[in-house]
Amino acid sequence: MDEVEWNNSMLLKGDVADEVAKLKRRPGRELQIHGSAALIRSLMPHDLIDR
Repeated sequence: MDEVEWNNSMLLKGDVADEVAKLKRRPGRELQIHGSAALIRSLMPHDLIDR
């Protein structure tokens, strides 16, 4: 996948945990994950999942 067509979406490349950590440090609205248990499991060890 080279681009996303969904509104308010961003394509991450490289180390996903590192990229999500960078996104969480940016000001703005919350980040949401819909329907990807594998992504959630990969972010949990890095303490990147909030309630």
